Amino acid sequence: MPSIMLGLNQTIMFGISMLVITALVGTSDLGQQIYIGLSKGDFGVGMTAGIAMALIAILADRITQSLSRRLGRKLGLPEPTDLA
Repeated sequence: MPSIMLGLNQTIMFGISMLVITALVGTSDLGQQIYIGLSKGDFGVGMTAGIAMALIAILADRITQSLSRRLGRKLGLPEPTDLA
């Protein structure tokens, strides 16, 4: 189960990283705000959009880690060791 959750976590992170690239094809989401900040040199727009994207990624990571630990305990798996 922890391996499956790691795959889910990496899929979510890849999807979030693709936000910036989707702005190049004309979407109107958070990636577009980052693209505007980069192309026009508007530091405020780029910074707030970048921070928002980073917070979304951190929240998604913490949620999947918590879910992985909870499911691991239910299945009787040993606790993963933190390297940090």
